[in-house]
Amino acid sequence: MRTIDEPLLACRCSGESEADYAWRCADALRALYALDTRKAFVVFDPYVDSVHQPLLLDERALLRLAEAIERAVIAA
Repeated sequence: MRTIDEPLLACRCSGESEADYAWRCADALRALYALDTRKAFVVFDPYVDSVHQPLLLDERALLRLAEAIERAVIAA
């Protein structure tokens, strides 16, 4: 098993807008989708903290979540 530390999933930086943070998270989800792996375990604390539960996604759901984040930023 290998471990990858994805900097795109880091906590929001000081001075980083909510929109920029959301775009970065969506980019991170797309990067995860592009990994050549059968299964991936991802720890993304800000998301779990906000919904108070873990999230299990297949490939399609991962892309849908990235797209939903981007749509929410555009609509805001």
